Amino acid sequence: MNFTEGNTVEQMILDTFAERKGEVPPAHWDYVPATNLPRQPEDVTVESWVREALIRLNPEIAAQPDRADEVIYNLRACILSVQADGLVRANENFMSWLRGEKTMPFGPNGEHVPVRLVDFEAPDENRLTVTNQWTYQVGAVEKRFDVVFLVNGIPLVIGGRQRHLPAAR
Repeated sequence: MNFTEGNTVEQMILDTFAERKGEVPPAHWDYVPATNLPRQPEDVTVESWVREALIRLNPEIAAQPDRADEVIYNLRACILSVQADGLVRANENFMSWLRGEKTMPFGPNGEHVPVRLVDFEAPDENRLTVTNQWTYQVGAVEKRFDVVFLVNGIPLVIGGRQRHLPAAR
C-alpha cells in the first residue's frame, strides 16, 4: 500500500470527528468539503455562519439582526490588526471575543452587553464543522491546510502543515 497524506493522518482525523456514512462520531462534527463552504479564499471565517450564530446566541442581536454586521466588522478589524499590532496582540483580542468578554452597546439605552460567539453552556448548540484542504489566499500567496475545525464559522483548530502555493491567476 502506498502511504499518502490522504490515507493516513488527514483521513483518519476526518473519519474520527466527522459523521460519515451514517456513523455517529464522538462529538457531532459535520464534514463539509472546503470547496462547499460559503466563503471566498481570502475570507478567514465563514461569515454567514458567524452571523447566524450571533443572531442565535445573542437576544439583543436577534432583536436587530443588522447588529451582527457590526460585530463581524469588529472581528474583521481584529484579524486585520495583525499587521499593525502583531500576531500576539491580535490573538489576545480575538480570544477575548471568543470568550464572550467583549461588549457592544446593544442593551437598553445603549448599555453595553457581552457578545457571544460560542455557546459554552450548551456546546451542542454550536455549529461544529470539520473540513479539509482549506485554502486561504492573501494577495499572491495561497496557503492550504489539511484539516480545519470551525465553530460557528470560526476556524479554531488548524491541522496539518501549510503548503505555500502560487496563487491562481
